[in-house]
Amino acid sequence: MNITIARRIDFWLGIPLCMALSLLNTLKSIFCSHANGDPKNILFLELSEIGSVILGYPAMKKVQALFPHSKLYLWIFNKNKDIVPILGIFPEENVIAMREDNFLCLCIDIIKNVWRIRKERIDVIIDFELFSRFSSFLSYLSGARVRVGFYGFSAKNPYRGNLLTHKVNYNHYMHMSNNFLALAQALKAHSHEPFLKEFLMSNEFFSLQVKVNKERENAMWLKLRNYNKQIERDSKIILVHPCINDVLPIRRWPFDSYIQLANRFLSVPNIFVITIGNNIRQRDIALIEKAVPHPQCIHLVGKITIKELLGLFHISNLLISHDSGAVHLASLTAIEIIVLFGPETPLLYKPLSMKSKIFYKQFICSPCISAYNYRKSACKDNKCVSAITVDEVYNEALMRLSVL
Repeated sequence: MNITIARRIDFWLGIPLCMALSLLNTLKSIFCSHANGDPKNILFLELSEIGSVILGYPAMKKVQALFPHSKLYLWIFNKNKDIVPILGIFPEENVIAMREDNFLCLCIDIIKNVWRIRKERIDVIIDFELFSRFSSFLSYLSGARVRVGFYGFSAKNPYRGNLLTHKVNYNHYMHMSNNFLALAQALKAHSHEPFLKEFLMSNEFFSLQVKVNKERENAMWLKLRNYNKQIERDSKIILVHPCINDVLPIRRWPFDSYIQLANRFLSVPNIFVITIGNNIRQRDIALIEKAVPHPQCIHLVGKITIKELLGLFHISNLLISHDSGAVHLASLTAIEIIVLFGPETPLLYKPLSMKSKIFYKQFICSPCISAYNYRKSACKDNKCVSAITVDEVYNEALMRLSVL
């Protein structure tokens, strides 16, 4: 579904629905008792982005550790469900997927999903979405007695009703993985709202490293050699992720900069450039292939699965991308990563990898998209990210390749 349409639905339909449900919730709270004891069934609600699922992994592992005998479920958009097996937390039968291709499909799947979730008797739902009225609405429909999520305690925060039982303050000065972790910790907290009034120790952090077996590695090498017989295991492989069809176009580094960068790499002996990306229109794939026709450039845009992409990260040396889901997926492997930030801040969204290099110009107007404005900016000229030069990225890349 188009993001502009989704924002309008969330505003015009979300506000009255959340107000009506809040009134109903207030009346019910007079007669209903609070849940006691450890939960048997816990549902995570993370619909929109693969990157957020990966950043939420530490919180998911924390809940798993706190309640080892509970069954864990995940509610997610259908387009993102391929990431779930990689996490190793949720059995396939506990993944509840929802289509968002169009409004009709969405409505049909909401009814189906809510019916199933209520049959599963979910005790706790943890809402990872940031100030989304849609997710607040879904959380309440789940029937869970305990509903954990981010809540706006001040006037500047977007209204999403009074539907949560555990209201956690969203901290925009803290990395999103820690914000998600606060949601998990809130389940065991005994303080009054806002939750969580604790210091998050570094030893509470769980990292995820995906192991790629030899069979998958060999299969990826075979795939690459089918495109270019010259590529060898000692070749330097640079992955470039132009992401033309980004859901938030303002985050993108200019396409021409990606092309200039790729062509400069291709002038260096034994360097191969591979373009990657998913959910991209065929005409955009053709545009990328036409822009870099060099024999040492392999175009895999729209041609590999997420599992194959992880294998590709495993055998490659470096990924270059602006802020996107690809950098968080890459952080699950040992690949070097260069990330270009502008309208969003790395303080919140940098990848969880010790091998990442962040470029961020810190313009006075940046970051201009946040949870408070539904990641919608008035800016039509993202100079904050386009100010990152090809020379800067190229020199950093060569330095990183030289030590590998």
